[in-house]
Amino acid sequence: MMPPRTCRPGPFHTLLSLLVASMVIGVISTMKSFDYCIGRQCCFSVSNHQFTSSHIANRLKNPISIIRDDKTILNQSYLIHKIGCGTRHSALCGIKGFRGWFESTFPTSMKSVDVPQPQRQFISKGGRKVPIPPQIDASNKNSLPQIYDHVLIDANQYLHSTLRRAYNRNVKKRLRNETINWELGLDDETLELSLVFFFRELDNLLTSIAIPRKNVVIALDGAPGAAKLDIQRERRFGIYRKAETQQKQIRILKERGWTDSDFGINSASNLKGIENIIFAKHNREQISLNISPGTKFMDRVTDTLLYWAWSAMSQRHWPIANIDGKSNQVKIFISPSDVAGEGEVKLIDWLVRGHDSTKTKPFVKTGDSVAIVGGDSDLVLMGLIVPPSITHDINILLPRELKKTSFYVASLWDSTKMLAKYLTGEKIYGASDSTKRKTPPKSDAITLDVMRSVKLDSVMLVIMNGNDYLPKIKGVVGGFDSFFTQYFKMIKAHLKNNKVPTFLLSTDNNTLSINVPFFLKLFKRLLKFQPPRIKRVLEEGVENSQLQLGILNNLCEAKMLPNPVEISKIGKGDGSCFQSELSKMKSKLKTRTQESIDTVYGKDIEIVRLTLGDYNGFESSKWNTTMLGESDGHGVVSRMISGKNNAGRSYLFEVPHRRGTPIGETKHRLACLALEEIFGKENMDLFGYDDSDNNDEEDNDEKLDRVSSNVPSYLAGLLWTLETYQNGVCPDWGYNYGQRVSAPTVFEIVEFLEGLNRDGIDTLQRNDLINDTATPPLPAGLTCAAALPIKAWNLVPEPYNKVWSPEDFEDMYKSCIDTETAVFDMEKFQMKCAASLKKIRTKPKQNDAGNTRNIYTGSSYWTVISRASEPLRQPFAPPKPYTSRAFVLRPNRRIKATKLAAVSNIIPNNSTSVISETISTAS
Repeated sequence: MMPPRTCRPGPFHTLLSLLVASMVIGVISTMKSFDYCIGRQCCFSVSNHQFTSSHIANRLKNPISIIRDDKTILNQSYLIHKIGCGTRHSALCGIKGFRGWFESTFPTSMKSVDVPQPQRQFISKGGRKVPIPPQIDASNKNSLPQIYDHVLIDANQYLHSTLRRAYNRNVKKRLRNETINWELGLDDETLELSLVFFFRELDNLLTSIAIPRKNVVIALDGAPGAAKLDIQRERRFGIYRKAETQQKQIRILKERGWTDSDFGINSASNLKGIENIIFAKHNREQISLNISPGTKFMDRVTDTLLYWAWSAMSQRHWPIANIDGKSNQVKIFISPSDVAGEGEVKLIDWLVRGHDSTKTKPFVKTGDSVAIVGGDSDLVLMGLIVPPSITHDINILLPRELKKTSFYVASLWDSTKMLAKYLTGEKIYGASDSTKRKTPPKSDAITLDVMRSVKLDSVMLVIMNGNDYLPKIKGVVGGFDSFFTQYFKMIKAHLKNNKVPTFLLSTDNNTLSINVPFFLKLFKRLLKFQPPRIKRVLEEGVENSQLQLGILNNLCEAKMLPNPVEISKIGKGDGSCFQSELSKMKSKLKTRTQESIDTVYGKDIEIVRLTLGDYNGFESSKWNTTMLGESDGHGVVSRMISGKNNAGRSYLFEVPHRRGTPIGETKHRLACLALEEIFGKENMDLFGYDDSDNNDEEDNDEKLDRVSSNVPSYLAGLLWTLETYQNGVCPDWGYNYGQRVSAPTVFEIVEFLEGLNRDGIDTLQRNDLINDTATPPLPAGLTCAAALPIKAWNLVPEPYNKVWSPEDFEDMYKSCIDTETAVFDMEKFQMKCAASLKKIRTKPKQNDAGNTRNIYTGSSYWTVISRASEPLRQPFAPPKPYTSRAFVLRPNRRIKATKLAAVSNIIPNNSTSVISETISTAS
């Protein structure tokens, strides 16, 4: 396909490495109880409480925390043990640690695939140039490119990646200015370029990676439910909070003597100041706020999709799968951001309804191959619970952010077969591939309806580890592995001893229920096998505090402090280095002999070192050693290391640590020392703690104490999430567990279920736990107003930006947040908006196409672009160019546009009846 006309780009500069730093909050293991104040740092105190279960109301007030030991990796070349200290990045958004667990649990299911990108080649056929299809290995489903019957695309990830690329392309010339002050939403050059890149991404994806045979389905994120809206609002507000905080931090560093060279900027550079480099990244994040339902930019994205669809349909040989010259039979379904629902949820809705047996011509047939493309881990979970009666051949393609032509490819049918092996005992969960059973088990056939129930249970167990809607259940050490180890032991024994299988969940006409006895049995097993230390309880509010090591990582990733951050250990095997460093920490240590060290410190001492920056590249003669003080015999070594010609600086901090004790306290202590040394003790309020005695009256609204957990609401949230995944429709748009409501513990869930069990309650539906709201989804424009900060109010579309002032709207929104639980009440919010919105009179769109028809999109339907078998009597007008860089499209009397109604409530699905077929675990 001919790409849109565009200006020839210049070379891609290395500045991108300075702009891709992300502010990722480090997740650090909760620390053992401690109370200390050493040198220039003061840390909070953690107390132990004994858990009691006398009454639900009392129990809900006691959050449970986990202590997890860190593992060390021996660096053999330096005899120093390196300890992971940074944040872990997952390739999948939504569920922390999910990708690594999925790869280890289903090793044959997910592969990293690099897609070859040869130049497009053509052959002459009938006097015309015809594209040669790429090489396809149909026997290997984990390779790309592949031909699929249906290609479903969650487009928002591509919007974000192409907008970042466009911004990085344009930003360097602007960084030569003294200051950056671009008005949000009006950087049209970047927005237009991002749309050009978006067009090309779609073209490349569908001609060189996932080639459609029947349908292309593209969905944009629309208005979400209350639970996701709460999260989106927090993330968008956080963009401005980060910028304001870093502005203060840069000012403090400059007041303490930092220059541009200390930030790593060469004096000969024509980039003016660290502020420009740091705030270019923030400006890029602010421009990404355009990717919100209801903005003018999202209208332009819809125009781009229509333009691209017409361009594709105009090509006789598009897609490459139609190389035989037959007329194009592929249909393109487009769901714009005006249609409510997250993009991935709308894709599942299309898939489920596309197989509806009541349709005269269902567009999804049993056994069709499906590729779902997107960057959210929820896609894997949603695909897992699609019934095999719709199709078993579902593949998830996950673009890798830093590798344009690389994907993770997950075959969910291979995952299903691996699950069957775990059930039959052919594979042991958690065992390595080299582990062999002495006696191979007899594999009983597993029916597909059993597998569907097991997959539903499995998806719920994953969700219990936390996602965008619900926090992770507390009191479970080991995360995914703990849940699945106990589940597989229990379910295998149950399937062996019972003729009628029972699972954690049961389904009846798309309504899910919790099997209370089975659920209780699993959680009692989880409770029984937990080590005693999980009963430690933290004081209220401690879990909300920002841990300083995470903050330190964020500052380094943002290029404000020297990078990388490393924590290592120095032991007795390091000889003179070990003795020399300990001697600097203790004035009473007169000699550097091992006997003297053992006398002062004990025999089980080692040194833990925190470094910021690559100190190995600096001259040792320029090291500055500063003693920060002593406490209880444990001193501190701190160095600032200056590079040659003022090329930057690095830092080194060391403290003693007793082997065999949790490393978390020491790592946290080092981070606090680093922050105080660099920013000054008087500025520690920027990082969530200070050393003053008069801070009891301070109240930070952003760090409110968590409220007690709500077990019924949490269990209802599990069912709510699963029903959304299963049906592709949000069952209750107003549901919201609340970001500040604590997650329940295993103890709390057991006690709650035991009470139900005593009362003879065997099943729980969502409506048994909480009352559904009657809330419809918000309009896209109102969602935009609710999710965006006041400073981005210019992105809110008319007429919403005319009905309220930003301040009045913010006050109205906050009045709908519960003062005790901080849960947003969307039903109350809609009622408050209703009176003002009734005054709005929208003007109907004018058809200026003459004898032709325009193609429209709407909030209640999908737009379907396809080719007619015969020329249309009243053809459609081609979409107008979405950018000045694009060509004017030619008319085509065979291209037609139709509508497919969107749904906002669950429709019973008749395709999920019990299946009698069996599944083979053979590879």
